[in-house]
Amino acid sequence: MRNFILCAAIMTFSMGVFSAEKPQKRWETERQEAQLEEQREQQLSFEEKARMRYQYRGILQIEEGLDDGNPDVVGSFVAEDAGGHRVYMLKIEDPSLVSKLKALDRKKVALVGKIRNSGKYILVSAVVDQSGSPIRSRRRAQGGL
Repeated sequence: MRNFILCAAIMTFSMGVFSAEKPQKRWETERQEAQLEEQREQQLSFEEKARMRYQYRGILQIEEGLDDGNPDVVGSFVAEDAGGHRVYMLKIEDPSLVSKLKALDRKKVALVGKIRNSGKYILVSAVVDQSGSPIRSRRRAQGGL
């Protein structure tokens, strides 16, 4: 019985040590895959590059610690399209976008970006303002007919 408890304690400790290293390696391979996708994209024509960027509409959620604590992931995005809802981990190209995204947390937004790593991440390059113009009531001309 004592050996069983000792074995269980050793296995628990070793799983904790190895699981801490595993996400680091996975993140590194995902970064390498993204770099390969960027290199392939550099060889495309201007029109093909423009088609790669797309505007996605959906609900944004800023949350740290997603994807096993990946520092590149700033939140999640639920894209709404004709095919239903798709959930992506959210990465950003420009760190200055974080403040804009935090202001739009848990709201419907439109993001411009590209899908990376076989549909796991969306790499955001811009946020499209969805507020629109204010509603004005139509006023009649004063005086006369």
